[in-house]
Amino acid sequence: MFDIHPVADKFPLLLGHDYEELVRDIRDHGQLHPVVIHENQLLDGRNRVRACDELNIAPVEIEWDAPDGVTAGEWIVSTNLQRRHLTSQQRAMIASDPDILDILEAEARERQAHGLTTHGKSLKQKIAEATQSRDEAAKTFQTNHQYVQDAKKIRKRKPELVEPVINGTMSLKEAKKKVEIAELDEALKKINDDDRGVLSELVNEAETNHTQKLAMAMHLTAMSQPERTRVKVLAQSSDQYDRDLAGTTAAQLPPPIPADIKIVLAIRSVATERRRGLARLDPKHRWLSEVDSIIERLTTLMES
Repeated sequence: MFDIHPVADKFPLLLGHDYEELVRDIRDHGQLHPVVIHENQLLDGRNRVRACDELNIAPVEIEWDAPDGVTAGEWIVSTNLQRRHLTSQQRAMIASDPDILDILEAEARERQAHGLTTHGKSLKQKIAEATQSRDEAAKTFQTNHQYVQDAKKIRKRKPELVEPVINGTMSLKEAKKKVEIAELDEALKKINDDDRGVLSELVNEAETNHTQKLAMAMHLTAMSQPERTRVKVLAQSSDQYDRDLAGTTAAQLPPPIPADIKIVLAIRSVATERRRGLARLDPKHRWLSEVDSIIERLTTLMES
């Protein structure tokens, strides 16, 4: 029995109906596509080997015919991307695996140590010639940079979600949401039980991104108890201004403008614009002083 190449092992196995179809096809028509072996490692055909084992038949094998200047790991990546129907999110999760580029780099060093030359650019070379960053794996796996960044975060924070994303039973977006919820819960743990429910709701309902919500949670935990109690009282108020004030206090933003002042601001803005038009029409118009008086009173009203 052969081992599975570590890069091949990163790609998901067939599940459910797709795998059952493969077993039926091999049973009815035989194994039409041999599995690929190199140095006692399986490069391609894990699902076919599983199906043959289930059918109690020996799998048909062929030795890998190495293209000039391409390592086994590079060939596996290229083959799987060409043939498999993986979503961009699945490819991003595979690309975020820290072992992927390590394996490609190790194979490239071994190739160089044996004096093998390359003609054309391999996948590893394309990665190296860019920014030398692991994020270049996004290009190799034909996905986008943000997906890979999200996948890396999921691997770090909730590694148990990696396999569901790779297998396609959970979307990257769903996994990311679970990570964000866990991060917020962790940030709010220092708040006492009596306040946590109201303040957690305040943070989760804020119309902003996750980074800002996390900053709000951290700010609330850093507050003194009297400050937190004030925010909690405001958040539970029946007055919309008080609830808005609770949110802006938690987010360390300027207080919201009350509705009545917004109306006065709008009226003053219109009055100021009309005054400019009147002055252009006649710089000595008899109504200018009256309009100035109105603008001044509106300003005083806002400041009172």
